Amino acid sequence: MIKSIPVKNKHASRKTPNRLRIRERTARIAGANKRIFYFASAATVLTLSGDSLLSLLGETLHLAIEVIELSFEHFAEAAFGLSSRDAQVVTAWTGLILMAYLATKLLQKVCVAAKYAIAKAPARLKELKESAVSYSVGHRLELVMAAAAIVVYLTL
Repeated sequence: MIKSIPVKNKHASRKTPNRLRIRERTARIAGANKRIFYFASAATVLTLSGDSLLSLLGETLHLAIEVIELSFEHFAEAAFGLSSRDAQVVTAWTGLILMAYLATKLLQKVCVAAKYAIAKAPARLKELKESAVSYSVGHRLELVMAAAAIVVYLTL
């Protein structure tokens, strides 16, 4: 058996902690550049193809719901010994009940938010009118929304 003879690295003395710090710094910069690149890419996609992106998200959501429905149907068939048609009926009624429940919860949250906005609208409108700040687009939008909330409040 031949023993290997250790060979000294002639560049071993050059490898200092400073080089390691430089590598870490460049890795951090590269990571920051990646984040900027991803953000810029996402902004570009949203700007140039927002309409097709919305349909893509809708299709993805639809496919996810289909996968969940199909899984539930197979589970109902296997667990309860239902036929394929009966499992589809059970899945449809369960989905309808679940969607009705979620819609009522969402409607409750929307009503609470609307009541809060209507209650705060007169005070916010007065505050915006009294402020000495020049009205920017955001302030004008807030003013219009407060006025709309008052109109909705008075019509109800």
